[in-house]
Amino acid sequence: MDATLNEDPSPAPPVGSKAGRNERRKLLATLLNNLCAASLIAALLQPALSLVRQERTFTAKDYLALLVFGLVGLILHGVGRGFAAGLED
Repeated sequence: MDATLNEDPSPAPPVGSKAGRNERRKLLATLLNNLCAASLIAALLQPALSLVRQERTFTAKDYLALLVFGLVGLILHGVGRGFAAGLED
């Protein structure tokens, strides 16, 4: 029992090469940014087309959907940027 109770375990060494880890991060950031674009398009384009074509009136549910899809898109964009910022030199 040489280890003390208050010590944190040492972090595991990174797995794979630096180029492989960077590529994995870039692909994940690209996926998240593409999902961001899709949700922002759903938030903005669908209500705009509905208003232009004058198919129906804009209801509170439409505003709520616009808000939810817009926020999800912005959150996905922020997470994607966070992953891209973690690239190794």
